[in-house]
Amino acid sequence: MHYGVLRDADGRLIDRAMATVLRAPRTFTGEDTVEFSCHGGLVILRETLAALLEAGASAAEPGEFTKTAYLNGKLDLAESESIIDLITAPGRLAAEAALTASGGGLSARIAQSRQKLVELLAHILAYVDYTDEGIVRLEEEELASSLRAVREELAALIATYPLGRAAREGVRTVLCGRPNAGKSSVMNLLAGYERSIVTDIEGTTRDVVTDTVEVAGIPLLLSDTAGLRRPGDRVEELGVARAREEIAAAELALCVFDAARPLCGEDRELIAAAKGRPAVAILNKSDLPPVLDKGDLADFAHVVTLSAKTGEGLADLTAAIQELVAGGVAPDGAVLVTNLRQLDCLKRARAALDRAVASLEEGAFSDLAEIDITDAVNALGELTGETASESVIADIFSRFCVGK
Repeated sequence: MHYGVLRDADGRLIDRAMATVLRAPRTFTGEDTVEFSCHGGLVILRETLAALLEAGASAAEPGEFTKTAYLNGKLDLAESESIIDLITAPGRLAAEAALTASGGGLSARIAQSRQKLVELLAHILAYVDYTDEGIVRLEEEELASSLRAVREELAALIATYPLGRAAREGVRTVLCGRPNAGKSSVMNLLAGYERSIVTDIEGTTRDVVTDTVEVAGIPLLLSDTAGLRRPGDRVEELGVARAREEIAAAELALCVFDAARPLCGEDRELIAAAKGRPAVAILNKSDLPPVLDKGDLADFAHVVTLSAKTGEGLADLTAAIQELVAGGVAPDGAVLVTNLRQLDCLKRARAALDRAVASLEEGAFSDLAEIDITDAVNALGELTGETASESVIADIFSRFCVGK
C-alpha cells in the first residue's frame, strides 16, 4: 500500500489517497491490479475516475472483473454466478448458498460426478480402440450400477432447487382469513413493525398490503389481504376480489382463524380454497379463551396455535413455514442449485444417464452407452463452464452490474 496524491493531467490536486498494488497471479482476476482508496464524496470519485480515463484506462463492462477471473481460470462458471447471487441475496440462506458456491461447493460436487463419468467413458473407449492390449471389458451391469450411482448424485442436487429458488427469489405468500381474525397482527408480528393497520373494526384492510419478511433465512413476499366476507360496499368488494386473486396465485397460504370464535361460512370457504395447497392454519388469539379446536382444521397438514398479540407460538409458525418451503432446516454450508441454467444442465445430464441405463438394462453392449455418457459429461461441463458456449457465457456476465 502506498500513500500519495492523485492529480489530473494538468497537475491539479484531486485527493490524498492510498494505492494498493496487487500482483498477478494472486489477485481476484489473475491480472495485475491497482486499487485507489479515496476520501468519500461524489466529486472526488468522479474526478478520480475522469483522471484515470484520461490517462488511458477504460471503464469496466458489466461483470468484466468476474469474467476476467473466469477466463483466467480463477473461477469456473458456477462460482462466477455465485458472485452476483451473493451481491443480490435477499436473505441469509441465499447468502450462505452463494458463499458455499463461490468457495467451490457446487463445482466440487459436479466435478466429482463428471470425473466418474469421464473415467467410465475412457474405459469404454480404451476397450473399443485397443482390444488387443489386454484391457478388461466393462460388464454391462457393472457400468449400469456405476451410472445409477452418479444419477442419484445428480438427483440429490436437482432436489435442492425448490429451496435454492425460494432462497434466491422469495416465496409469494398470502395472509388470508375472515375479517378481524388477526391477519394484520400476524403480518406485523412477522415484519417486526407496524406494517398493517390493526383495529377492532372489521374490514380495516381493504386493499392488499405487501412487505418482504425473512423467515428462517427465506424471504417471504407477504401480502395481507382484505377479510373474506360478503362485502359491505364497492370498495370492500374490490378488496375481497383482490384477496381471492392473491390466494389463487400464492405459493404459500397462511390461513388465519380466530381461535376465540367458532367456524363460520367464510372459514369453511377458506379451508376448501387451501385444500391440497402448501398452507399453514394459524389458530390466532390463543391468549383468549379457546372456542375453535385444532380438530376443526384437520384438512391442514400444519396447524399452529399463535397469539399475534404476545408473540407466543411464533417459533412454531416459523418451523411450519420452514418445513413447507424448505423441507426442514437446511444445514450450514448446504450446496443448493439456485438458477434455471444450473437446473437445466443437471436435468439434461440425468436424462442422458436415464437413456444409458435403460439401454443397458435392455441388453445393449457397454460401448453403445458411449454417446449418452458423453452427453451427460458435456451437460455437466456446461454447468461449470468447460463446455459452455460463448453465448451462454456472455448472457451470464451481462447480468452483472458494472465494477463486479
